[in-house]
Parts: sequence; structure tokens; C-alpha cells
Amino acid sequence: MLGRRRNRGRSGKRLRVFFVLFVLIGGAGTLYAIGRAAYLTGETLAAWQVRSLEAERDKLTATLAATQAQRDTLQSRLNEANDSLAAMKRRYERDVPAGAAAELYGLLRDRMAAGLTIDRLRTAIQGAEPVRACEGRSVRKRIAVQPAAAKPVEPVLFLDGLVGVTATATGSATGASDNSVQSASVSLYAAWMDKPVVLGALPVKHDVLLNNTTLRLVVEPGDLRGYVNATLSSCVAKAS
Repeated sequence: MLGRRRNRGRSGKRLRVFFVLFVLIGGAGTLYAIGRAAYLTGETLAAWQVRSLEAERDKLTATLAATQAQRDTLQSRLNEANDSLAAMKRRYERDVPAGAAAELYGLLRDRMAAGLTIDRLRTAIQGAEPVRACEGRSVRKRIAVQPAAAKPVEPVLFLDGLVGVTATATGSATGASDNSVQSASVSLYAAWMDKPVVLGALPVKHDVLLNNTTLRLVVEPGDLRGYVNATLSSCVAKAS
């Protein structure tokens, strides 16, 4: 009896050991299965994310390439527009007079409106040359400084009345004073001009073109109080 009890006790222990081992092995298997499933699921999700990111990358790359191509096209159009604008500005500067050229153009337009023909103007311009010195025949006259007045001042005439010069006191300077001479305003009259040219205060140096001859007018304070000296000289052409 005692032997049987011992055998039954040993068998019970073995069964308990086997049961514990079975549970441990089963739990480990379950954990492995769960871990394996989680790994496979994570691997699947990672692969899907990789494919999604690669697709997004390809899409962004294509968009970037299209944007760069569009940018290059716009830059090319901008360059063409800038070139066209620069060419237009060059044509405008070449064709539309400015400064002294605009003043000359206005003078030509006024003379043509007054009846002077283009051939006469062309001849006068073609015959004009740079001057070297004004040492030819000269005429010098003393001109009284006239007080500022409402009535016109009679000019002092040169070249048989073709050219006239006046000197008029400006502001509050009146009478035969040094101040009236220094502040005098000189005006030039010419038979071919519609209105006089105001040359300003002393000293004055102004060139006058008469046909193909250049005349130089110089007006300076005179040696007598209340007078100025005006000298009109002919100028010779500059040697070529």
C-alpha cells in the first residue's frame, strides 16, 4: 500500500511538472505568435508608409520639375521683355530729342512755322562750323542802362539794324548807379527773331548765327557810370 501511495505521489508531481511546462511552453508560444503577428503587422505598415512616402516624393519631384520649368519660362519671358524695353528706350533716346537737341528742334519747328523752308534751314546747319577765335571785324558801342519802365526800350543797333542790344536795370536799381549796371539785364534783338532773347546779368557772352557767319556779342560794365560796353565781333571757322 505504501509503495502504491509513493508511486501515486510521484505521478502527481510529474503531472504537475508537465502541466507547468505545458503552460509555460504554451504561454511562450502564444507570446511568440503575438510578437510575430505584431512584427508582421509593423512590417506591413512600414512597407506601406515607405511606398506612400516614395509616391509623395515622386509627386513633389514632378511638381518641383514643373515649377522650375515654369520659372525658366517666366525668366526667359522677363529677359525678352527687358531687352525689348531697353531697345525701346534706346530708340526713344535716339529719335526723341532732349536737352539742347530738344531746344534746337523747337527752334527749327518755330522757324518752319514762320515760313522758313527746310532747304534754307538745312543749308544754314550744314554751313555752321565750330569757331576758333572772334578776332575779325568788331564794333563796340556804349549803351546806357535804362530804368525799369513799362514802355519798351529802344535798342542800340548793330550791322545796320540787323542786331540790337538793350540794358535795363532790374528790381529797385534805378538811375545811373553802379548797382544798376551790375544788376542790368541784357536783351538781344535780331531782325530775324520774333521776340528778343534775354541774356541775363553782366557779364554777357553770346554767339549769334547770321547766315553762315558767327558773331559774338560781349557786354561788360562800362567805364562811364550808368553805361555798359557792348562789342559785336565776327568769328572765324575752326581749322579742320
